[in-house]
Amino acid sequence: MIDFTISVLLEIKVPAKQIRYYQIGSDSWKEAEAFPPKKETVRSLYLTGAMELADAPDEGADKDKAVSFIFDPEHPVPSCGGEALLTSMNLAGSLPQPEPGWRDDVLTFLGPVLEEPLTIFGKIQVKLAVRTDAEDTAFTARLSQVLPDGKAYHMRSSITRILADQTDYQPGAKTTVRITMWDISWQVPAGCRLRLDISSSDFPQYAVHSNYAGPWAAQKKVRKANQTIFCGEDSVLELPLMV
Repeated sequence: MIDFTISVLLEIKVPAKQIRYYQIGSDSWKEAEAFPPKKETVRSLYLTGAMELADAPDEGADKDKAVSFIFDPEHPVPSCGGEALLTSMNLAGSLPQPEPGWRDDVLTFLGPVLEEPLTIFGKIQVKLAVRTDAEDTAFTARLSQVLPDGKAYHMRSSITRILADQTDYQPGAKTTVRITMWDISWQVPAGCRLRLDISSSDFPQYAVHSNYAGPWAAQKKVRKANQTIFCGEDSVLELPLMV
């Protein structure tokens, strides 16, 4: 019997952890130590009754001011740019947006003109205080960058439904929903502003909600829903910022 003894010293080098990402707006590649970043802050912009995004919520008589629209599943808001569309669709990507409030079922909130660049890095979230007369329904959020000339371009969008975070909802009750968007790195230049569109549909990027509870694919009928958004401290756009 031949005894083979092989002694091989291997120096295994583990690659250093590295995160490289492309930053939209600055058109550059960046590096980060960790993701989510260890140093991060959140800028909150509150939805106001004046249809603005403000650094502070409405107070006094304007506190909890409500704005409403009717969501008709048979006439959904068409997608205009998006990240959850097939790449073969002409609707995908950062496309020019229609005029603010271009439909009665689209609520548009405009932010202030930025005095310095705003670097967004992470998951953008929108918290909404809402009410509906449906047993379940959907709410969508679309964030856009508005250039100094007034043209707006899609940045991120997403959707949620009332029963996504709670097991029961009584029509007519005030509740809170949270819309979470995909991670992104985007530097909004000074002189631009942000625009947030709130609605209840974004088709074909997302399936159209029937306004009934239960699996969407199992629904056999649809109904209109009266949607209300309460402005104030409970309705806010949360922007993760790189610091």
